[in-house]
Amino acid sequence: MTDKYITVYQKGDIHIVDMFQKNVLTTKKEITVDKGFIDDICQEIKKITLLANRIPYEANPEEICSHLVLNLKNTGKLLFKNLFPDDIQKNLRESEGTDMYLRLDEKVLHIPWELCYDGQEFLSLKYRIGRQVLTENKTLTSFKELKRDKLSMLIIIDPSETLRYAQKEAEILYSLLENQTQTDIDVELLGGRYANKFRILKEIADKDFVHFIGHSIYNENQIEKSGWILKDGIITSDEISKMDNPPVVVFSNSCQSVATASHDGYLFDERSLGIGGGFMIAGTRNFIGPLWIIHDEKSVNFAVDFYTSFINGKPIGQALNDAKLKVINTDGLCNLLWASYVLYGDPLVSLCSGSQEKTERKKESIYNENLLLKPSKATPVQKVKSILFFLIVIILIGYISWIKWFSVNNSHLDSFFNNPKNTSLIQLYNYAYKIYNNGNVEAATELFKEIIEDKNNHIGLGYDGLAAIYFEKGNTRTAKEILKRGLTKSSGNIMSHIIYGDILFTEGKRDKATTEYFQALQQKDALTWQKAKAYNALGISLFKNSETRSAIVYFQKSLSAEPENRDAFFNLGVLAWREGKKVEALSYFKKVIELNPSDKLADLYIELIKHQPQANDIENYVKTALILPFFFDGGYLRRIGAGEVIAWIIGKRLEKTGKLKRIDRFIVKSGREFGEIGFHKLSDSIAAINIAKIEKADYVIYGSYSLFVDTVEADIRVVNVNTAEIVTVEHIRTTGERKINKLAEIFVKNFISKLGNIKE
Repeated sequence: MTDKYITVYQKGDIHIVDMFQKNVLTTKKEITVDKGFIDDICQEIKKITLLANRIPYEANPEEICSHLVLNLKNTGKLLFKNLFPDDIQKNLRESEGTDMYLRLDEKVLHIPWELCYDGQEFLSLKYRIGRQVLTENKTLTSFKELKRDKLSMLIIIDPSETLRYAQKEAEILYSLLENQTQTDIDVELLGGRYANKFRILKEIADKDFVHFIGHSIYNENQIEKSGWILKDGIITSDEISKMDNPPVVVFSNSCQSVATASHDGYLFDERSLGIGGGFMIAGTRNFIGPLWIIHDEKSVNFAVDFYTSFINGKPIGQALNDAKLKVINTDGLCNLLWASYVLYGDPLVSLCSGSQEKTERKKESIYNENLLLKPSKATPVQKVKSILFFLIVIILIGYISWIKWFSVNNSHLDSFFNNPKNTSLIQLYNYAYKIYNNGNVEAATELFKEIIEDKNNHIGLGYDGLAAIYFEKGNTRTAKEILKRGLTKSSGNIMSHIIYGDILFTEGKRDKATTEYFQALQQKDALTWQKAKAYNALGISLFKNSETRSAIVYFQKSLSAEPENRDAFFNLGVLAWREGKKVEALSYFKKVIELNPSDKLADLYIELIKHQPQANDIENYVKTALILPFFFDGGYLRRIGAGEVIAWIIGKRLEKTGKLKRIDRFIVKSGREFGEIGFHKLSDSIAAINIAKIEKADYVIYGSYSLFVDTVEADIRVVNVNTAEIVTVEHIRTTGERKINKLAEIFVKNFISKLGNIKE
């Protein structure tokens, strides 16, 4: 079998693809690539990975799994056909699996090439792929040669002290690597809060291999600030890149270690590598890491399977594929852990005593380095030292394990929210949100600032609340900067992820927002109301993506976390009403009223549900208006369905003027049978006019809204159905307890004023 060398350069909307094989002519082709279409494909793959992560929690996992795998294959097939020219497609499809060197222009690193599907198999399962980066912007360091008889390895264990299975992974790997006899590897452990920046940079130096178990962060504004998350701070890509003697192999078993994305874990954005890039610039030959969020329990088994193959002499590319196949044999294609891990480097690097076949294949490596290592015989003194070191490590592991066990059974020791010394801070935090929700923004702002400065605040509380206030004021840029400061201090604050998700949703980045809500739910240490908000926000995000059944599940989970969560009850009421279940819907809204008698939105929904649509017996001289339910365009993802209420109130106020008769039956019917019509798309405008013509309306009113704690903001358009002329376009922002009513008052006043100036 002949290794494949594929090089991809991007020039504008053209990809130049070279495929070189030993003893044959080089295939060089150009293919026109629609970047927007490729981005859409990448977003679909991201969506699939998100769904795959949630399958264990779904009610019908087998059905979802089958659909997910089929969707991934179809999407991968589109990627394959749109990235490779026809001749190269044919070659890849007909070739037997071998090692592949995928040399990629920096501009195309964000594309998940490994998930291209040739109709029979995914490239990452058929070939042993090693990526190389073609860059013009970085000063590269020459690769280190290994000429010693004994290898050294450092295992870094969960510096943030937040991963449940990190200790288990370290213990298994240590036992595996220390007890194997094929290669002499000296393994060291560095974990917990002792794994600070100084210790890590000091201990990494001169090591041959590094295995990191923890969290990664990617900073899209300052890529060099991306890195591994520690207990207090981050070890950045820039700091890593300055090492003089970096490891040869780094396995970063942390979420999105090689994702070319934002620091919050958004995949497939066109950006350079983060922590992995730092190692490669320093001279690390091989870097392995996952593209997206992974579950720490499953990733333990993956790492063990990889090292089992690697230390038994298999090349790194083959060892990685062995681990992938083990996942598939155990869980099927649906567990996308096999698709998560990517290798940057040479797939032929190995640790073995050296067979002739492997030696010959080694000479074909594009690096031309001899890494065939022979084990050395230990002296008596070395054996004693090894035994003493092993005993010390066992004692250390036992002590850490006891600490973990004790912490689980005495949660105040490792839980921020259960630690008695944080009680006053948490009470202040809860109170700040309470007064903010009651409309006292200025006092809440001062409290959130005070919380941020508290010396016991190790989890980044307060940044979320302060960012929420700036977001509601319309200062999104400042809100995002505050959140990034908070997440840099600690990624464990669930509300920071929720607020950031709300911002992304409002910016139109719906899939990224969903990712953020999923990430919020990964945080184990949280208050019950925070978890409830995360479940509820995720439910709304899924509902807006037409996944109503999944949305209901998450609304119910929100109630399980917080049985008196009014937002979840409200949302379930809206969904029941849309399905025509009026009695069930009324019961949900009445529950909301029981919990808060002053909930105006629930009151209005009860009125709307009980309303009986009138027959269209309007006299000829009366003009009619069709008011469509307003489209939810952002704000805080707390409640769905406010768009129907806005339309309902506007319609009632219009009738009171005596100038227009509303066609009201559409509001009730549209909630179940029609999709929401927005404000910005031309197609929505056409749809609104066409529906109004069917209803024989003279005017159609439609728009989009953003809803916050104390603020509602709406863009509203009125069109003359008969002439298709725009009568008025309004942008209205109101605040206070009666914000929706005030919005309707302002709009109706402005509209009627302009209506009076129209000559029919």
